[in-house]
Amino acid sequence: MQNVKAIEEAAAGFTRGKTLSVRLLSGGNINESFLIETGEERYVLQRLQKDMDLEKLEHNYRLYSAVLKRRGWAYPVWLKNCDGSYFYTDCDGGTWRMYAYIEGDIPEPPLSNETLYACGRGLAEMHAILRELPEQPKAVYPHLHDLKRYYDNYFMLLSGGELRGENRDPYLETLIDAGINEMLSVQPDCGSVIHGDPKLQNILFRDGTVIGFLDMDTVMMGSLAEDVADCVRSCCVENGRFSASAAKRLLEGYQSSASQDTVEDVKLKLPEVFNKINFELGLRYYTDAISQNKKFRGADPRLLLEKARMRLETIWNE
Repeated sequence: MQNVKAIEEAAAGFTRGKTLSVRLLSGGNINESFLIETGEERYVLQRLQKDMDLEKLEHNYRLYSAVLKRRGWAYPVWLKNCDGSYFYTDCDGGTWRMYAYIEGDIPEPPLSNETLYACGRGLAEMHAILRELPEQPKAVYPHLHDLKRYYDNYFMLLSGGELRGENRDPYLETLIDAGINEMLSVQPDCGSVIHGDPKLQNILFRDGTVIGFLDMDTVMMGSLAEDVADCVRSCCVENGRFSASAAKRLLEGYQSSASQDTVEDVKLKLPEVFNKINFELGLRYYTDAISQNKKFRGADPRLLLEKARMRLETIWNE
């Protein structure tokens, strides 16, 4: 964890209350997050990934926050620092933001049928809310779900100077070589506004109902089918084993709140898009495991290799 004093100084940029405790929050692969307790108040303080486009972040925040607030959905409400900005820059050039901690339930896998249904319904409601944005969001992560770019990076790494050859795995590379052409042929329509990362850890529950979403930095133009597939990957795969019955229940929830045309289009594309999502993530994990330049913060190469294997082996089956 970073120097506690530096974290407290960053927190003080947003609130003058005395910081009572600082605790690292798990679950984030990109931004480093800390739980800050100040008297009776609790906040989440995040140190943003370097080179993030703050203008795009703020543009998107202004779009979705107005709609989510109007609809009464929970989401991270950014605080402004003492200078009236949403971001605080420390003496080392690091960029921070803070929002009030959101209380909610944390369901544990394997999920019940009721929770799976709620996940699907909640995602459909989020998609409906995002359709109300007054203009298109700007992609903070423009290459999210760009499989060709991820594969090109992997291919270049194999012959580059940043390769950690001792971590290479012939079996995983065989899976990648065998599947890449088929996965690149999967090209879903990308004309909708999506959450971009609707994994279970980003879904806010209260009393069994979805009340909102976290990690809105990935809001962008994309494919509804890919968003649903990513949610299925997170909620319906346990230890690398896909559950068709769990996916069916999640889709029933999605169908309960989405238009029939949307549901039919998503269901038609879902199996191949689900396979692509898993392949893509497996490729990213493997690339990180064999690279000296890490994208997933703090990940052990052995853990990345195991995650890569599980993702590359996971396919949709009835």
